[in-house]
Amino acid sequence: MSPRSITPPVLIVQAPTLSIASYLYRTARAARQISGCARMFLMNLYRETVLGWWWLIFRALLPTLGIIAIFQHIPALKPPGLPYPLYVISGMVFWIVVSTTLLRGARALQVTRRLFGKLTAPKLVFLLASGSMPACFSLIFAVVLAGGIVFEYFVTGNLYLKLDWPLLLCPIPILVAFLLCIGICCFTSVAFLLARDVRYVISLITQFWFYLTPVIYTLDIMPPSWQFAISYLNPLASLIEFFRWTLFGIGTWHATALMTAIVVSIVIFLLGVRFLMRTEWALSELIYLG
Repeated sequence: MSPRSITPPVLIVQAPTLSIASYLYRTARAARQISGCARMFLMNLYRETVLGWWWLIFRALLPTLGIIAIFQHIPALKPPGLPYPLYVISGMVFWIVVSTTLLRGARALQVTRRLFGKLTAPKLVFLLASGSMPACFSLIFAVVLAGGIVFEYFVTGNLYLKLDWPLLLCPIPILVAFLLCIGICCFTSVAFLLARDVRYVISLITQFWFYLTPVIYTLDIMPPSWQFAISYLNPLASLIEFFRWTLFGIGTWHATALMTAIVVSIVIFLLGVRFLMRTEWALSELIYLG
């Protein structure tokens, strides 16, 4: 009688899984590391330059002043009931968060690669920390916008700022736009580790996106079909129109388009976080390859 064959037990080891909620919770608990990385981003921004932090102001304001000087003479671009400089500057308060986050966030993992072995925090920390630069740019425009509103009040006697409850909602569209851009950067920051071409692609897309967003023009000058397409296919259009409405009480935004923009932005953010969470195990290898 042949001995009974005994099959050795098979040990199955599965990689630990992590939900998006747990990943975001770990990121929130690393708030101190986010602030530390944010300071590093800001300190390295204009290191070893002659003008130093003055470049932050020049880079933020000079292109905007050029836009105002050129386009304020076109009557079709002037919004009703609001000086054109205030219209453009208020748009730049919003847009500078989008453009700077897309450009800087795509390089966040590459710039902080030497910290990967020192910090055990989720890699989303580095992307959120890169938001310190767009926050500084937006703060500069906010100060200039406040100065412009005060100047117009003393010159014309008109207080264009709407002091009402919608003013409390003005941070919401900026926050939603920031989440949308961080979600996109979760994909582009990983792709940047494989190919430096990503920075040029992002730059071109950002410029194209700028002209599809009513930053320097009003939606009213567009044909009705274009207004519908821009409002529903471009999440930033509804968000920036709502942002201006909270400040000045002007703008042509629709509740359905705004809710669509918010939902799309949150979904893209969650998809980006999920992608970054799933690829964290390979990021160290990508860093060495880069």
